[in-house]
Amino acid sequence: MLVAVALMGCGGRGSSAGCTLDQFNTFNSRVKDLQTCYQINECVSVTPAGNITLDASCFSKCVQEEGFSSECADALVNLTLCVDGKILATPPVPCDMKCQCTECGLGNIILAGGDNPCGDARKIMKASVTV
Repeated sequence: MLVAVALMGCGGRGSSAGCTLDQFNTFNSRVKDLQTCYQINECVSVTPAGNITLDASCFSKCVQEEGFSSECADALVNLTLCVDGKILATPPVPCDMKCQCTECGLGNIILAGGDNPCGDARKIMKASVTV
């Protein structure tokens, strides 16, 4: 079972998760290094029945080892596990940018403003609620 945590608010130079836009970009650029850590530490396991288990605390430890604060690491891991959980569901559930922003917490990890890809997703979500 996967658990995603809803993160609240963002502002200033970092978000409520303690992440900056640079950290988010760094996280995405270190995927290969992180995957090595995930494998070494067995953060992903497969049961004999074929069920996949993703260990959030193990993933977070690997991200922290790359220099991220625990709050930022947890937020980035929760986003990743939320999206992966949807992809691994039976049947798979697509998670586009709107889904990542509103359901998986991306909008609360990245700073608000021009560089936040969730700005338009929030407008779309608001428009769909008010129509």
